[in-house]
Amino acid sequence: MAKLASFGILAAMAFATTIGSTNAADRLLAEPLDESTKALLATMTPQSKCQILVDAMRDNKEAVIRWGSVLIEMSVMSGSNIFRNEFGQTEIKELHRRSFSGCAKHPDDTISSQAHASFQAIAEEIHKPGYHDGPELDDVSVPANVQAAAEKLRSILPDAPVVSEARITKKAKDGAKPGREITFTIKPHKGGTTRVREDYTNFTMDRELMGLVQLKSRDNTRGYTGPSGDQRITTTTAVALDASTWTAGASFSFEIETSGGVGARGGAWKTSCRIGQPIDASIVHPSLMGRAWPLECETSDSKDRGFYIEELRYYLRTHGESKYGTADDQIERLDITR
Repeated sequence: MAKLASFGILAAMAFATTIGSTNAADRLLAEPLDESTKALLATMTPQSKCQILVDAMRDNKEAVIRWGSVLIEMSVMSGSNIFRNEFGQTEIKELHRRSFSGCAKHPDDTISSQAHASFQAIAEEIHKPGYHDGPELDDVSVPANVQAAAEKLRSILPDAPVVSEARITKKAKDGAKPGREITFTIKPHKGGTTRVREDYTNFTMDRELMGLVQLKSRDNTRGYTGPSGDQRITTTTAVALDASTWTAGASFSFEIETSGGVGARGGAWKTSCRIGQPIDASIVHPSLMGRAWPLECETSDSKDRGFYIEELRYYLRTHGESKYGTADDQIERLDITR
């Protein structure tokens, strides 16, 4: 029985399906299967006994194991927003592993009952404080060459007292179209970096920045189509910085290369900015203190403008243009802890 349970774990990991049981079934039945296997698959439902999967694990019948994975998902999908919105790839694989293992231990149970038991246990775990999938930002180091470039940028950035934390809720409006609200929690760190959490209502992003340069980020998207494990982290691997001074009328540019993220694909982006004459930050918003530096920046496919807020150590965009349209960002709420 232990051998069967072990194989069930491997099978669940190897034959994890995609959401959409009907499509998975169509693909499976379109494969060249022997008549006895086709007949068995046609009779299998979530209410089938686990013994079918136990036999399939023993005899290494991949088609039956794969269909069992589909039935496990079917058992918990109906009417469950938790499965669709909060179960990522890691949780789905764990659902398969526990369900196959449970069936190996309790062959007289139904596939559905083992799937539901596993689902409930995992759902409770992911809602406990401290649960996380994959490394956190603090678990990932910035490469030495990137750190050196970040320190160079830090040496020219305005040095001013910073807040403990700021929460800014903005709404991007494209003409008459109502925009969605995004909340930014901004925390300047002693080392010169700034940690930002972007809350898009249905998911969040964590970023670590030096000025305008992103050093690393974590995508906290939940759900089956979201990233999992190491895929959540994107790390800047190279920074080409062209900047010598931070004064009105000066320009600077930086090109970054990244690695990681979904599909472990990186990329390269170049941004060029021109610095304007500083103004009182209270002009941007009454709750802000100190100075704000107007910036106009552009990449190969976008343009934006905004203000580098000294006490936030953060670039606050107010207008953006790209192939997706034009948007003006309006501050709806701003709360500061000093």
